[in-house]
Amino acid sequence: MNYYSVLGVSKDASQIDIKQAYRKLAMKHHPDREGGNSAKLSEINAAYEVVGNPDKRAKYDNPQPSFSSTDFRSTFDENIFRQRVRRNGNTAIMMEILLADVITGKVILASYRVSSGEEQTIEIKIPLGIQSGQILKYNGLGDNREPGPRGDLLVRINVREEKNWTRRDDNLVLKCKVNALDMITGTSVRVQTPDGKHIELKIPAGTNTDTKFSIAEYGTPNAITHKRGNLYIHIVPEIIKIKDEKLLEQIRSYRNEAS
Repeated sequence: MNYYSVLGVSKDASQIDIKQAYRKLAMKHHPDREGGNSAKLSEINAAYEVVGNPDKRAKYDNPQPSFSSTDFRSTFDENIFRQRVRRNGNTAIMMEILLADVITGKVILASYRVSSGEEQTIEIKIPLGIQSGQILKYNGLGDNREPGPRGDLLVRINVREEKNWTRRDDNLVLKCKVNALDMITGTSVRVQTPDGKHIELKIPAGTNTDTKFSIAEYGTPNAITHKRGNLYIHIVPEIIKIKDEKLLEQIRSYRNEAS
């Protein structure tokens, strides 16, 4: 196998050109993309592991003379022993996503380095309904320092907190502040969900503090069924400061009449 041909670069290509070619091919042939090919991606990764590393590339470009049968056997036995004793470890990275990504799903291109210093690129597919703290595992994409199978890549997902929004299982809770006078007289509010949808919510006259309105299928998707939970809008009164003494007196008068 000619590693330069696999990456589509010439033998005198710079390390930058090799890295750019690798990233382009890795994206094109990733199994999660249409027309992707896992076997081709493995071939691309194998080529980049050698020519993408200056030391390994130098050895590849200038191979050593052939060993004698005795030397080969000795080297082979030593490598087998090392593989049994020392294994490649896993590589762990963290990725932060938005609450909207939990609802709609997302594909993110991530770059990371293994302990040998080599840079790797992978597409992270965020599944619907993923929980904060959940770990996605990608077999064979971790460390490659030792001979033998690579370790695994572990991606820890952190869902960024959104102001006034709380997630409870597959449901969402929104803390919505409404002018206390509007709660008395009635009004309507426009709510924007994390995934960019809009809801016109009618607040009836005389709405009490801590009232919760339920809207079906506006929560987060279930990770297994993909059915969305509910959205609960928690009404919290917002008290405004009135400096006009005449207006305050009118409000007091209305309050006394209503009591």
